Amino acid sequence: MATSKSSTESLSKVVVDSGKFATKAVGRVDGEKKTLYFETKMDKTEESTTTADNCYVVRFDGQSHIIGRIASRNDFETTKAKELHKLSIYTAIHQLIDDNDNVDLVVGCPISVYTEMEMRKEYLEFIKGDGTIQLTVNGVTKTFKIVKINAFPESSGYVFKHMDEFLGNMIAVVDIGGLNTNCCQYEGLDMLPGTDFTYNLGANVLRTELKKTLNKKFGVNLSDKQVELAIKDREIKKDPERSKKLINQFLMEHVEKLMESMKENQWDVENLDFVFLGGGSLLLADEIKAIFGDEVIISENAVWDNAEGFAEMIDL
Repeated sequence: MATSKSSTESLSKVVVDSGKFATKAVGRVDGEKKTLYFETKMDKTEESTTTADNCYVVRFDGQSHIIGRIASRNDFETTKAKELHKLSIYTAIHQLIDDNDNVDLVVGCPISVYTEMEMRKEYLEFIKGDGTIQLTVNGVTKTFKIVKINAFPESSGYVFKHMDEFLGNMIAVVDIGGLNTNCCQYEGLDMLPGTDFTYNLGANVLRTELKKTLNKKFGVNLSDKQVELAIKDREIKKDPERSKKLINQFLMEHVEKLMESMKENQWDVENLDFVFLGGGSLLLADEIKAIFGDEVIISENAVWDNAEGFAEMIDL
């Protein structure tokens, strides 16, 4: 159970980075910092609870959904003002607070949303709701109210975590998420105006397109999980040699598309110091180094950089 609040402590701080592949959250439970991770997938269910790891049965507004690893439905739309993301954020809050807490919430959002004031405002209002929120997760009901909400741009978490290292320096940050790849140049902690863009070149897009290509080329019917394993092993069982060549070429072309998108946005790629983060950067680490050079930084904590960086910025 989360730490109870004294009369002078009116807010529970919670950070949630709800991506198209996974939701990461940071809060405090019994006075200690706690992290939470689950896949951003959802299905309707008639069940009231689940014992599966990193999965939750969530009841909200009279409907029940299962969220997490064993659910099947991802969201491939560019907007995050969706029920899936709202319920994922609420579920993370539920796990990191006490009943009847007020919440000071920080969320991540794509750079393309963050830099458009009206879009950012609409997204935050969608997540905040208009009153007290009651949510039942795996049979436990809690009530809370989001009294403060703010957003940070996806890609900025790494900069926040390494601010001493980058103050006075200029870096190009590339955050390869599930759907989107967020790109922005920073000078210290400041985003450089006109350098930001968001393209649909994330890891889920890569997996989906590769699945179609492998199924057509080799006459198979791979599941999403089999495609993940194929990327990890760089081959499929039916034809290891030819499939390895196809997969390697496919991944390399994906990173080449990313470089071309930078050139389209007037980035001088030959004279920038690059930092890559997000789960997709770990998936494509070899290709990134082959295209951008061995000197680029690929964060070892790529999945958690945004959530942890946001938490540091609010002294969570």
